[in-house]
Amino acid sequence: SYQQPPLPKKQRLILVIFDIPERERIKRDWLRFQLSTLGFRHLQQSVWWGQRPLPADFLHDIEKYSMMSYIHIFSVHEQGSLSAFFRRIGSPHR
Repeated sequence: SYQQPPLPKKQRLILVIFDIPERERIKRDWLRFQLSTLGFRHLQQSVWWGQRPLPADFLHDIEKYSMMSYIHIFSVHEQGSLSAFFRRIGSPHR
């Protein structure tokens, strides 16, 4: 079990997106279990979100288990749809 960092003062969303091959199913199952334990929820089977930063020892384990090339982690500071984004900055089709 990993110690969870405190919630940041400014809300943000952490997205974890992964594509782990079927031949490494055990790693994929391990990752899903750990994300669930850390309070993350899934949008799709390989897209998970949460509001806490991921613990450093969890990230070290991902590296130790040779999973880095399969996993992408994003920190989202603004939420919204692409249409809202383009309304704010202007359409790319001008």
